[in-house]
Formats: sequence, C-alpha cells, structure tokens
Amino acid sequence: MRPSESPEPATPAEPAATVILLRDSARGVEVLLLERPHHRGSFAGAWVFPGGRVDPEDAALSAPGDDQAAARQAAARETLEETGLTVTVDALVTVARWTPSETQARRFQTWFYYAKAPGDPVVLNPDESVDHIWISPAEALDRHASGRFRLAPPTWVSLSALVGTSSAEDALARARAADPEYFASRFHADPLVVVWEGDVSFGAPELVDAEGPRHRLDMTGLPWRYQRSS
Repeated sequence: MRPSESPEPATPAEPAATVILLRDSARGVEVLLLERPHHRGSFAGAWVFPGGRVDPEDAALSAPGDDQAAARQAAARETLEETGLTVTVDALVTVARWTPSETQARRFQTWFYYAKAPGDPVVLNPDESVDHIWISPAEALDRHASGRFRLAPPTWVSLSALVGTSSAEDALARARAADPEYFASRFHADPLVVVWEGDVSFGAPELVDAEGPRHRLDMTGLPWRYQRSS
C-alpha cells in the first residue's frame, strides 16, 4: 500500500439475533442445536443456535432507533420460523453481543439471548436446517473436540459458559444478574486464534505470541482452548 492510500473500510455489520433455548433433563441443562445444510447458506454444515438477521419487519415492530428491541423481535421470529417453537420477546434474557472481525466479507453483529424452551416438539424448516438435537453443553463440546460437530467460535464459547449449569432457571437467573458481554473479535491466522478485548494482542497482532493477559480462543488444533485472564 502506498502512503497516500488508506485501508479499505470494513463491511458494515448487519444486525442479527440468536436464541439459546434451554431445557432441563435428567442429565442437567440441555440446549437446542440445529445443523445447517452442508453446501449452502451461512455457517454451512455447522451446528448453531436458532437465529438470523434482523429484518425490516422486526424494526417496524420496535421504537425507532431501538436496535436491541428490533433484535428481540427477530430472535422470537427466527426461532418460530426455524424450530416451530414460540418464545415471547419478554422471555428473552440478553447474554452477549458478538461483532465479527472486520476482515470478514459478510458480517453480522449478533445479540445472543437465553430463553426457557417451551415443551412443544421441534418442527424444522427444511430450507434452514437438516437436523436438530437437544444436548448438554459438555457433550456438544466433546463432539466438537472429536471432530463430529462443526461449531463457530461464538457457539463454542456460549456452550462453554453453560458447562456445569444445574438447570435452565439457574442459567437464566445468572444471566439476569449479570451485564451482557461484548465480544469484538479479531482473528490471527498464525497461530490460529481469535482474540477479544483484554488480550495482550487485541489491536496489536504483532503481540500474539507475547507474554501477557489472555482473552482468546486457541483454534490451532482440537480441542479448542478458551483462555481468559482473571
């Protein structure tokens, strides 16, 4: 790049929403994961939580400029469209907001919510998903570690946060009592890690191997390792 040139601006992040549906079982809390089609669409072949982008109709149902209200509408709508399960906007508990790296070609800034799952059966939209499973967070991570599941980093970190949770109500209560977390991702290719604010190399990629505080997901091999300094 010549000195007179400036970097290409990042692609604007589209607003989106995701719902982590929780239910109790004899094995502890379980979450609903959907398997995306393997050869098309976003996150092809990955296991994901229900969700999708915020549409104009979602914004129309919200106060002007209230981005999270629109995201809540999208979360409830997408859950119904993808699973046949009805969750109300008021039942959603905000957990996090994920903003992808500026290097990604298509970017979704996504609000993540917890909600207690209704007892109705899951009815998949075949255009969106090819399979589904109710599974404990620990088992989902084990399947990823063995190569049987493909997970995106936000899904992996969200599952990790739920490992050991005793019940759906416990997870909801903890989320209500805490502030949402904000994850603005930065990817490093060598080593393959994604870092967030609080990591020694956040905003300073030349320090990726340096000693210092950590807030990163190490994806150099399976199993992935989440490192976060206290």
